Amino acid sequence: MVVPVVVVIVVIVVDLVVIKVVVLLAAAAAAVVVVVLAVVVVIIIIIIVLVVIAEVVVVVVVVVVVVVVVVVVVVVVVAALLTTLHFEMTSKTS
Repeated sequence: MVVPVVVVIVVIVVDLVVIKVVVLLAAAAAAVVVVVLAVVVVIIIIIIVLVVIAEVVVVVVVVVVVVVVVVVVVVVVVAALLTTLHFEMTSKTS
């Protein structure tokens, strides 16, 4: 009787860990999508304003700067999520 109970407990714990990881990944993906969409909207607004007001050179410089900022933000967010996920996995296994 002890072995089936242990197996059931292990399966439940593994399921909970998998569900937690999936939920974390889904939340992370949603957060990244929201951030990227917000930044894209801001970029579009800035480009429209600059095209109306400024010259093309300024527009190109601003677009390059904004793209670099977006890439850095996405990399930082993904790195933070992977670090969190790594700590979650290592804390569960130890």
